[in-house]
Amino acid sequence: MPRSGLIIAATLVAAVMGQPVAAEMNCSEDTFCLLTEAKGDTTTFSAINKNPYLPLTVQLHLSLQNLEVRNGVNEAIVVKGGEKRLLFALAPKQPDDAWEYRYEYAWVAGDFRAQHRPDQLYRLPYKDGQTYAVSQSCNGSFSHTGHGKYAIDFDMPIGTPILAARAGTVVDIKQDSTRGGEDERFENDGNYVTVLHDDATLAHYFHLHPNTVEVALGQQVAAGDLLGQAGNTGFSSGPHLHFEVVTVHLNDDPKDGPHQVSVPITFEAQRGKVTCPADGARLRVK
Repeated sequence: MPRSGLIIAATLVAAVMGQPVAAEMNCSEDTFCLLTEAKGDTTTFSAINKNPYLPLTVQLHLSLQNLEVRNGVNEAIVVKGGEKRLLFALAPKQPDDAWEYRYEYAWVAGDFRAQHRPDQLYRLPYKDGQTYAVSQSCNGSFSHTGHGKYAIDFDMPIGTPILAARAGTVVDIKQDSTRGGEDERFENDGNYVTVLHDDATLAHYFHLHPNTVEVALGQQVAAGDLLGQAGNTGFSSGPHLHFEVVTVHLNDDPKDGPHQVSVPITFEAQRGKVTCPADGARLRVK
C-alpha cells in the first residue's frame, strides 16, 4: 500500500536539562517534518508538510518535566499541503529549575475532520460500456479487513484505462514501481493516484501499471476523467484495481497515532445503485 494509505509514525526523543538546544529538524519519509527551535528558555514546535497538495493529520504525545505548553495547544491538527504551521511553545514553569521534554509524533495522509456524505454516488472507475467483475468486496478475506474493510477490487487486465469515480484534486501520485506480488513485502511498492474530494475524503486508486499515470499533482479532475492504467504493482494477487475512499480516525491514545479508515461507497451501475457488491458480481457502467 502507498504511504498515503498507511499510518506513518516516527518516535523521536529530545531531552534538555537546564540549557536549550539549537534548532532540530526531524523528518519522516519525504513528506512530513517536525521542527523544534530554541529561543532563550522557550522551545517552539512547528509542523512542515512537504507535499504541496496532500493534507496531513498529525498527533503528538509529550512528556514534560517543569515545562508547560504556551502559545498553542497540543492536540490533533491538520497541516495543509505545503504548509509550515506553528503548533505551540514549551516554557519552564520554574525558570531557575532544570527542565526536560520528550515527544513522540505520528502522522497520516488525510483530514480527520472529513465527513463522508452517505448519499454520495460514485461512477464505476472504468469506461462506459465496459463490465468488470468484483474480485474482492467489503470484508474480503485476502486484504479487505479492519480499517480497509470497505475497499473494492475490480478484476481487469493490465493496461485497462482507470477513470476518476468522483471529482476532486489529484494530491498524491506514485508510478515508478515495477515490483509486485502476493507477498506483504511488496506492500509499499504499489503505484497509485490519490484524489482529494470536496468533503475532505481521499480516494485511492491502487496497483497501477508503471509510468501510466495521466494526471499531475494539483490537477482538478471530473468524474470520468482518465487517471492511468490498471496494473499489478504492490501487494497484489493479480492484475486489478483496488479502489477505496478513506477518512482519518484519531486514536484515544495519541501515542498510537491516527490512521485511515475506509468508508462504504455507493456506485451507480447499469442495474442500479450498489454498495458492497458481492464477490464475483459483474458491474457495468451506467
